[in-house]
Amino acid sequence: MGSLPLKGNTVLPVTLREGLSSSHLPGLDGLRMVAVFLVVFYHLGFPTASGGHGVLIFFVLSGFLITWLLLKEQEQFGSISLRLLPPAGSANFSCVLLLLAALDGGPTPV
Repeated sequence: MGSLPLKGNTVLPVTLREGLSSSHLPGLDGLRMVAVFLVVFYHLGFPTASGGHGVLIFFVLSGFLITWLLLKEQEQFGSISLRLLPPAGSANFSCVLLLLAALDGGPTPV
């Protein structure tokens, strides 16, 4: 199998280089599924399921994927655009406020 040189002296096998050039990494889908099942089984009361580990796996994968996409954008366009971050954050915050207002049953009787 051939290899393609990267920056510096690093060399990756062709199949790995091709797989990493995709914007979707299908190998991570199975890890995401394991993380979700750990959390679901924890909430169903299985004593051996660790919901905390499931959440940790999910957050680590999310951080990796976000970083990966930002690096791909940097490589493709030469910069990373964060112009949509403030509107997206505002939309998320608004959704949380609306959800909290909808779920609030009013004052609790004493």
